[in-house]
Amino acid sequence: NFRSRKSQFDHELPQSDLAPPNPSKNRSPAASLNYNVHIFYYAWYGSPEVDGQWYHWDHRYIENWDKRDKKRYPTGNHKPPQDVGANYFPSLGPYSSRNVSVIEEHF
Repeated sequence: NFRSRKSQFDHELPQSDLAPPNPSKNRSPAASLNYNVHIFYYAWYGSPEVDGQWYHWDHRYIENWDKRDKKRYPTGNHKPPQDVGANYFPSLGPYSSRNVSVIEEHF
């Protein structure tokens, strides 16, 4: 069962800065959804401060698929926090997708 599988994020974390498990319970009755707004948010980024280690920021460099290209490219894994596996360096630095302060800043 997909929902019963443990994930890499299933461990004890300080609850003060994490999103509540069911935000709808905290919503006021007057709040309504706007179905004209859609958001896609990558929820797999992790940081040592929140998640105990880097997640996704430190993935392996992609190998060059053009064997005729003789340029030398980095190999191995990215090394956060200065070197991240992303096309653009995040203005907040490498973050955890579970950090409420970061989520509020993004949205």
